[in-house]
Amino acid sequence: MVVEFCTANTKDIYRQLRENPFVEFTAWGGDGTIVRLRGEVWFAEGKEIKARILENNGTVRSSFGSADNPVFVNFFLEHGQAIVADFSGWPARRLSF
Repeated sequence: MVVEFCTANTKDIYRQLRENPFVEFTAWGGDGTIVRLRGEVWFAEGKEIKARILENNGTVRSSFGSADNPVFVNFFLEHGQAIVADFSGWPARRLSF
């Protein structure tokens, strides 16, 4: 499993990830479920991945236009941990990927 993200190389987040590639992302669902992804970020330089992201995400496509855009960068978590929790009282589930 690979978890992919993208950003612009002009943003602070890009510089921060280059300096410290260890991250944790958190998302909270409307039903009270919390998902955390943590791991080390790797940057991908290939146009194939960028083209697939653009094809599947209209918002990203409207921001970056094409895979040839030099500002458009892709990064991913290839190995890490996912933690899924809620307020049910059951312990959080931890999954490695």
